[in-house]
This record gives sequence, C-alpha cells and structure tokens, in this order.
Amino acid sequence: MNKNSNTYIIIYTVVMVVLVAVLLSVTALKLQPLQYANILGEKQNAILEAMGVDGDYNQVIKAYAVDAEGNVNESVSADAALEMLFGLNDAFAAGTYPVFENAQTGEVVVPLMGKGLWNDIWVISH
Repeated sequence: MNKNSNTYIIIYTVVMVVLVAVLLSVTALKLQPLQYANILGEKQNAILEAMGVDGDYNQVIKAYAVDAEGNVNESVSADAALEMLFGLNDAFAAGTYPVFENAQTGEVVVPLMGKGLWNDIWVISH
C-alpha cells in the first residue's frame, strides 16, 4: 500500500485513534479504585483538619448518621456514613445526615453542601 495515499492515512488515523481510546479507557478503569480511595482519604483528612486533630481517622473519629430529629440511625455503619459524602444531596433528601464525632473529646463535625456559582460548595463545619 502506498503510504502517501489518502486511504492509508485515513486507515492509519482511525487505527491510532481507536488504539489510544482503548488504552485510555483501560487505564481509567484500572485507576478508578485508587482514585476513589484517594478521594475518600481526602475527605477523612478534611474532617480531621476541621477538628484540628492529627492522627489516624479510624482511631480518632466515630462516624454515624442521624435523622431529622437527631436520633442516631443504627442501620448506617461508620463506613456508610463516610460514603454518604459522595451523595450528600441524596442523603439529605432521604432525611439522613452523616455526623463525625471526635471519640475523645465529643466534638462534632457536620458536612454541609450548597449551590455555588458554577458548582456545589462543600463545607465541613466544626
């Protein structure tokens, strides 16, 4: 095949685009669990920072969920309360609110979310 023909250039371009697209898709899928873990760690650090505490999140923080009346929802685990931060609007709509408490001092951190100019605004308040 003539490497200077239009047919060769089009076929070469299509093959390269498909190859690069497949490589990017596979890479994105392989890195997705690491990205999720990184975001989860970032949220844990934000909670610790809001309390002004250094240490291991799992040893310092007691996470749970409450309903609109302030009653603790026993069916929500500590991990589920942390994962609620990924769908905070849905959790609020369901009447479930994640709460993060310093197990040593009793201080509480409550995540809040509102509408900003271009996107949602996240607040982790102490």
